Amino acid sequence: MEKIVFLAYFVLIALDMIIISDARRLLLDFLVGARNRKNAAKIHAEQSLRNRISMGYILPMLKKNERQFGKYHALYLAVLYSLIPQYTAVVVFHVFWKSVIWYVFGGCLTLRFVLAVFYRLELGPNRISVYAQKN
Repeated sequence: MEKIVFLAYFVLIALDMIIISDARRLLLDFLVGARNRKNAAKIHAEQSLRNRISMGYILPMLKKNERQFGKYHALYLAVLYSLIPQYTAVVVFHVFWKSVIWYVFGGCLTLRFVLAVFYRLELGPNRISVYAQKN
């Protein structure tokens, strides 16, 4: 039973890494569309650690797609800020209420799976969004 719980934690962490990676790639595509890939990488590298994590520095550099960026950025921040409370809740349920831990795992895995699929669909088959293209 402990191996299954360990596997469930591993899947949660793996899905979170995929979601955050894809969300960051999507947000960076907005900057690539406004500039180019080389300049976007340079601008990203010049930012402070806090700005690189929050990705908020991109919005002032956009000339179009600000509304779409705002929606994706808000979703990214919601995912990022909810990680610690979610893991805390999972651990608390695992320690104190073992009878409901599978429902908690199921809910978290379902939500993460939906977000992972959403970001993969937004990025497309080449993992480059439509926002990375110059129009």
